[in-house]
Amino acid sequence: MKIFIFGIGYMTNLILDYITEIPNSIEVLGFIDNNSEKWGGVRGKSVYSPRKLKETDFDKLIILSDIHYETIKGDLIYWHHIEEDKIKDQRYLLKLLMLEKYKNTEDVEIQKILQYWEKNEVSLFNQYVENGKEKYIVQWDCIENMPYIMYEDKRMYFPYDFWFQEYEGKKIIMDIWAEQQDTSPHRYINGDIRVEQGDVIVDAGVQEGNFSLRYIEKASKAYLFECDKRWIKPPAADIS
Repeated sequence: MKIFIFGIGYMTNLILDYITEIPNSIEVLGFIDNNSEKWGGVRGKSVYSPRKLKETDFDKLIILSDIHYETIKGDLIYWHHIEEDKIKDQRYLLKLLMLEKYKNTEDVEIQKILQYWEKNEVSLFNQYVENGKEKYIVQWDCIENMPYIMYEDKRMYFPYDFWFQEYEGKKIIMDIWAEQQDTSPHRYINGDIRVEQGDVIVDAGVQEGNFSLRYIEKASKAYLFECDKRWIKPPAADIS
């Protein structure tokens, strides 16, 4: 498979630092970037203008930026007329690498996951969590200068630059509690593990704080930890 990688920046370098080996079945033709100052070469590969995409036979264009993915994708389709099905995100690259790495595995559980990937995109929890159906309409708090949704009669905040899906002209968040479904490997409450009145919650990797927010009225204290600076303010506003 012949691929281009879009963008020369922090996220691209970070992800490529973790990829120690790209299999022979994947040929990286080079990098694409809108910034002409970056055209030339980096990491042993050439960096091109998006115009290169129309001059070259390739299979997929991988956008490694998660935050700006939809904006970049839209621009590539609108300005450069790139076919939408050729544009993929960083999870697609992960899928290619994992399919190649484990193609000869005898592990039954891994085989099931690979079979799922053959017909589906890679998602956070793959076949173990159903797609959420509940939609939460995003609103804006002018005082906190952050977007939020109403979650169980409480405000749940997000970073001011968070990218939201759109549905019928409104910005939305899909089922915020999907990761806590009974079949989810990320489920916190299970069996005798539960939050009782007066318990202390330690929420490490809190992000939007949905777990702590749900149980905040039961907890005597909640300690929230988050290393990503974008997410420091939102959960603090949730429970203030």
